[in-house]
Amino acid sequence: MVLWSVVLLAFLATLATFGRVALTIMLGIVLGWFLGYAAAKMGFLRECSYH
Repeated sequence: MVLWSVVLLAFLATLATFGRVALTIMLGIVLGWFLGYAAAKMGFLRECSYH
């Protein structure tokens, strides 16, 4: 019985870790897109170009 609880706990901990990693990656993509879009709308990228 103890072995099954340890295996279940390890499995749930692994799922939680993968979930946090996936959430962090998705949040980074969404926030990066949003900040880039906001900067483009404000003309920030145009002012910083050195052409």
